[in-house]
Amino acid sequence: MRTVIVFIVSALVLSAGCAGPQLEPPIERYPTTKRIQASFDETWEATLGTLFEETALAVVNRGERLIATDWQYGKSDYAYSETAPFGWGSKEYLDSRWRMNVRLKDEGSATRVTIKLIEEVREVKSYGADDYAYAVWIPVESSTRRERKLLEKIDARIRTPERVGRRVKIEAKLKELLDAEDYRKAADYLKHELEFNITDEALKKLFEKRLSEIEAKLKSSQPSE
Repeated sequence: MRTVIVFIVSALVLSAGCAGPQLEPPIERYPTTKRIQASFDETWEATLGTLFEETALAVVNRGERLIATDWQYGKSDYAYSETAPFGWGSKEYLDSRWRMNVRLKDEGSATRVTIKLIEEVREVKSYGADDYAYAVWIPVESSTRRERKLLEKIDARIRTPERVGRRVKIEAKLKELLDAEDYRKAADYLKHELEFNITDEALKKLFEKRLSEIEAKLKSSQPSE
């Protein structure tokens, strides 16, 4: 009887130690789309630049507003296997691969960026008397953490430093000219910036309004005939 009990306990320990991987995604989820306050051109360049720095690209199709990455390899950020029976041990995160399809939608003064992440984890299986082992890639849900991180990077790339720097530079020059009440030069300077240097739609609208105000001051400062 004692031999039977020992055999049963041993079988339970072994089966627990060989339990399948834990593939349940985290409860907390993040948005995989973001409306960025920038023109399509600026957002496209920021998205392309950010992805180019991180991974190989499989598709870049501006007409379709689509950028697709190649497979990236690493560790899953949530799927794991236990390293000891009954979970009495540390977690070993599974090998993972993922790729992203990033789509942009022009919404006028803003651009919507949507990320679809496809992820698979590598599970090692074994069978037979010789313990023959082989690996398979299993599709899993995304934790949405990678999408969140990429959206934050794209947004940060747009906001700093070039976009903010250009506005600060223009504002400083305008202040200098307006303090000197040189409305003609201020208007000419702003016209040049709008025509050749300002590509962001939000900044264009802002400085077009400023130009109208400056031209009104210029007109009122001129002597009546």
